[in-house]
Amino acid sequence: MDISNHNANPEFNASENHTKSSFAFLPSYIMDDDTLDEGAKILYARISMYSQEGRCWASNRHFAEKQKVTIRCVQKWLNQLKKSGYVKIDIQKSGLITTRDIWLVMDFKKSLTKRTTVHGRHEPQFMVDTNYSSPHKYKGSIKIKNNMATDEDIGLVSLFYEHLKKSILKFPDKSPQQLERWAHEMERLRRIDKRSVDEIRKVIEYLQTDEFWCSVVMSVSSLRKNFHKLYDRMMKPSKEKIEAQEAEKKVDNIKENKQIAEKILMQAKLPFGISYKIGEYGITINSRNGNFPLGYNENGFKDQLENALRKFGI
Repeated sequence: MDISNHNANPEFNASENHTKSSFAFLPSYIMDDDTLDEGAKILYARISMYSQEGRCWASNRHFAEKQKVTIRCVQKWLNQLKKSGYVKIDIQKSGLITTRDIWLVMDFKKSLTKRTTVHGRHEPQFMVDTNYSSPHKYKGSIKIKNNMATDEDIGLVSLFYEHLKKSILKFPDKSPQQLERWAHEMERLRRIDKRSVDEIRKVIEYLQTDEFWCSVVMSVSSLRKNFHKLYDRMMKPSKEKIEAQEAEKKVDNIKENKQIAEKILMQAKLPFGISYKIGEYGITINSRNGNFPLGYNENGFKDQLENALRKFGI
């Protein structure tokens, strides 16, 4: 069964149970999508009106009444939006009660892409009424002249945004205008602060490993302000990291020297009365005159072993 056909909350009354925005928003890339019916585009706008932090609880019956169409039409349009990736639908069942959530899906790269109007000017993809009130708390469409943000900046902002969504529980969704400002700030980090794309990417990835800075840096402006501290911290290994690296190096050295000892002793022709034992952490050469222990972690292990064998006439 197609989950968009599920008419959850049939008695839902938006005016009584849900906060409705005074305005709706419709991204231009959805408005210009020829694969969608015009009714589907209006439905998307209506979903945005009843959304709180990107989630809408309104039922198909409610939308059908508002758009003066049948529930079947709403089901069809909702399927179109879902198949195009513009919304996600979650069905939850608890006993005999079934609820449905419609989530708006923001296409980050499309929302930041500039489009050329018939007048040859570049305008942002999202046009929002100046009185638009949403959970994002932004007002008006943002038109920034001399926009120099590149695809690389958009990619870095996307990586940073995804990091925040994964690392911080209930991190609030950002409006297209806020993401656009982030892209412009990312461009300044590259151009003015002379930071390379690779450096920025590594610092963003490092943020996911630092519990303190992860809770501090939650915007690109904050990332830019603290970038030199983050970069220095990333490049300067911590005491724990240095100790871990040294321990790992010792383990590798022990394995290597053990293999060297096994190879040399297996090829050696031992005189009468001389034997050896290969242990986990070192070897012992036994003779009538005494024993000669040698640990794998000794400096110059191979040279010491060869010298010892020569002394025993091997």
